[in-house]
Amino acid sequence: MQSDFDRIMWRMLSDNLSQRAEKIAAVDPDRSISYAGLAAEAGRVADWLRARGIRPGDRVIVHLRKGIDEVAAMFGAWKIGAVVVNVNMRWTPAQLAYVARDCRARAAILPARALAGLSGDNALSKDTAFLVQGKAEGLAQGADLWQALAADSGAAPDECDPAGLAMIIYTSGSTGAPKGVMLSHRNIRVGAISVAEYLGLDDSDRLLSVLPYSFDAGLNQLTTMLLTGGTIIHQPLTMPAEIIRMAQAQSVTGLAGVPPLWNQIVRLLVDNPTDLPALRRITNTGGKIPPNILELLPRVFPGVDIYLMYGLTEAFRSTYLPPSKFAAKMGSIGRQIPNAQVFAIKPGIGIAGPGEQGELVHAGPLVSMGYWEKPEVTAQKIRPCAELSHLIGDQPVVWSDRKSVV
Repeated sequence: MQSDFDRIMWRMLSDNLSQRAEKIAAVDPDRSISYAGLAAEAGRVADWLRARGIRPGDRVIVHLRKGIDEVAAMFGAWKIGAVVVNVNMRWTPAQLAYVARDCRARAAILPARALAGLSGDNALSKDTAFLVQGKAEGLAQGADLWQALAADSGAAPDECDPAGLAMIIYTSGSTGAPKGVMLSHRNIRVGAISVAEYLGLDDSDRLLSVLPYSFDAGLNQLTTMLLTGGTIIHQPLTMPAEIIRMAQAQSVTGLAGVPPLWNQIVRLLVDNPTDLPALRRITNTGGKIPPNILELLPRVFPGVDIYLMYGLTEAFRSTYLPPSKFAAKMGSIGRQIPNAQVFAIKPGIGIAGPGEQGELVHAGPLVSMGYWEKPEVTAQKIRPCAELSHLIGDQPVVWSDRKSVV
């Protein structure tokens, strides 16, 4: 499988065209699109980017509502070897402007109302190219309308280095200004391969996508579906009742969430039991679910596999607790995922033994490229581990600052 690691992101979409071109790749509340249609839509974006002078390695802001257009924008940028910087739609104009300036974005793809917010103190460089969703009325001079894009030219993709930069994911900046975590094409692809393996995903799967693509776990839902030839179902509204309604209506086989969302969904289903016959698995990431909610999960999702997962954006994906261990170890972060190496380290001593506490460090092909233009911060977080030198040499690892008992 390692020979499959080194492929660019565009191939994750285009590899489906030979065998499943007409299969539905993505579903929005009001429309769906085939793999061929999605590739053509991404091609339109790629052609626009090239026409506006965007080159491999240039950063492209994608700031769109969760849906097919968002996916097409990301893969359009990847087709020409550009770097995707997906910014959450809930972020303010000031936050969007900060990210765009920090990464020196050459282009931004966004709704008209978001472009209107980039004025005054939030204005971007006059050289920034804008592709806008919305009406032509009142459109800023020099901006182009998505609806006016030409048909896909079918131009060949840029074959960039799979080890090169593919995406920058900015943290929320809760302890300061947002920092951009750099992910290579290889990071993202290995993450998809690894998660698809332990979840047992295949082309019959239909995953409900609630988490944003600006979040590594949300992105991984999309990439695992494209990797395996499944279908991604977009749910832009995070209201529990809408999520369950969509899961039922779309015969969803997988649902991923974070603790606050599971708290709401479980409470809804306790009061309103709902049959979800197609659902095979649910997954949690982004923190621990409260014990009282954990205990209710098997009751409200009978016969469904429950996966508890842990990861850092800097290491993309890290560990999971197999469903067979859920009842006995529901508070555990589980075992390392395929293709990852996770150790508990006692600094200055070595690898922690059974029953001992140590700091979690993450090694292997999922370790990110570090923080965008912050070498000092990168050196603090991602650096060699002397206690592992006999196993991995001077390979850099991600230090999690999290203590765990082996």
